[in-house]
Formats: sequence, structure tokens, C-alpha cells
Amino acid sequence: ALGRPEKIWRRPDGKPVIPGEASVSAAHAHELTLAVASEAGAACDLETVVARPAAVWRELLGEERFKLAERLAREKAEGMDTAATRLWAATESLKKAGLPVGAALTLESSTTDHWVLLRSGALMIATCAVVTGNARTILVVAVAVQSAGAVRPSFAQAEEKVLRAK
Repeated sequence: ALGRPEKIWRRPDGKPVIPGEASVSAAHAHELTLAVASEAGAACDLETVVARPAAVWRELLGEERFKLAERLAREKAEGMDTAATRLWAATESLKKAGLPVGAALTLESSTTDHWVLLRSGALMIATCAVVTGNARTILVVAVAVQSAGAVRPSFAQAEEKVLRAK
């Protein structure tokens, strides 16, 4: 993903680390692994969409993120469980990027092809709900990258990072 070979080490908590300024992140769901690397800083998460009562999602996400999940569910015409899983995956990406769990998370934009772009300060988090090959499991992919100054990564750039990571 960096365009050159690098040795990957693991910290005692399992987080992958490479020498130098580049960052690397990995996530697992079922038999799939998602990994990203970037000189600018990157983190990722991969979560299975699981049905949970609204009260459980509210407790897991907190009130502000739960409201954002409700908004996404309405605007994207997707189920609440998918929208809430987007926010959960984004939150996990924030943690992996070193931001506090309670860092502000706002909706930046969305597309008709299932991408939602969120922002937390200079961190952009692209999320996408995808169906696995068996068509029974929905996964949410979240890739967080540091935006360079005022330049915001496009969905095409985020998708390219996800595809290169496979």
C-alpha cells in the first residue's frame, strides 16, 4: 500500500507498526482482513452489521452519534443497524487513529452508491456498506485518512485505498 516493501511489527496490544513516519492499520471480520497504510496517517475498521435494539445502539454510540445514525438511516434509506454500524466503525477508526473516543464526528457528504464521508477535525472517514459473497452478511468498511490542509479526499480516493488494501 505504501508502494515499497516494509517490515510490519506488532505492539503488545496487536496494533501493526512499521518503521518511520508511515502508519498502518488492520481490521478483521469473518474470513476477511482489511489493511491500510499511509504516509499521512490512516486507520481502518471492518464491522459486521448486527441487529440491535435502539436502546443498545444509543448506549454504544452515545446520544450525538445515535442521532447521526438515525439521520443516516433516513437519508440513505438504509436500516438503522447499518447506519449505526457505520458510526461504530468510524468510532473504532478514530480510536485507531489516536483520537479520543468522544471526538466530534460530523457528516461531510454521501453518495447514492453507499458511501458516507464523515469528518473529525482533519480526519476524514469514508464508510461503505457492502454485501459479502454469500449475500447474507452486510459489512461496513471504514477508512480514516488525515486530510492534507484544505484538500479533502474524494470518494474515489477512499475507494482506491480500500481496493489497494485487499
